[in-house]
Amino acid sequence: MSNIACKNKDRSTIIYAEIAKEENVDTEYYCPNKECNARLKICSIDGLMRPHFRADREHKHIENCPYGSNIVSNTNYYKYNQEIFDFDRAIENMFHINNERNNNRNVENDERNNNPDNSKPISTIKQIYAMSKNTNVRDKYANIEIYKMLVDNRSMFFYINGIFGNKIVECKVRGGYYYSKEKQEVYLYVENYKLVLHFNDYELFDSIIHTIWNNKSKTIIVAGNWERIQNNNNVVTCYTTIVTKKQIGIVS
Repeated sequence: MSNIACKNKDRSTIIYAEIAKEENVDTEYYCPNKECNARLKICSIDGLMRPHFRADREHKHIENCPYGSNIVSNTNYYKYNQEIFDFDRAIENMFHINNERNNNRNVENDERNNNPDNSKPISTIKQIYAMSKNTNVRDKYANIEIYKMLVDNRSMFFYINGIFGNKIVECKVRGGYYYSKEKQEVYLYVENYKLVLHFNDYELFDSIIHTIWNNKSKTIIVAGNWERIQNNNNVVTCYTTIVTKKQIGIVS
């Protein structure tokens, strides 16, 4: 259940559900994930739910496709206040250790209540990711282009020189060696870029490597303030420091 789909097999033309509901309801669309062969149909054009795309039963999403995940499909990001969303502030709040447990509880309560008065902006890594995956990378949310917030396979061509500044990066585990206990680092990949996640806190590091191990086949999202540190053997390496669990998300 997603807000966007592709009109053609080469994924060159994006269409939103609000537009597709005005077209032939029998039209088949394609999953925006080029690795997924799901065929999508427009749903709920006159229903209680907002219009959305859903995979048909014969052409389902592949395993671990982001557009078939609960995060992208079921996060009600559109019920939050776009006008007061500040991306940099949201990312920087993820770096704050103080009151992390209370903050997480408050966010869970907001999501459970669906922010009924529309008074708050999206704020968690999963909310921002869901909004970004459901929006064309060249379009804007709160007056900022999606590609400036999320680095994924749709937006990589904007990052030919590396990843810099506050960004959420969609990444994967590659191979069996994905961390160094000596350096307290985790190694992930987006396309041909290597990502180095450094931890100053060993307890946090140990917790995250176990979380990644238990979800190593899934997509992982990381929020950080990024910089490029080197380019060896045509592999660009980018670096960030992980301070709290709020910076890491599993797409499931």
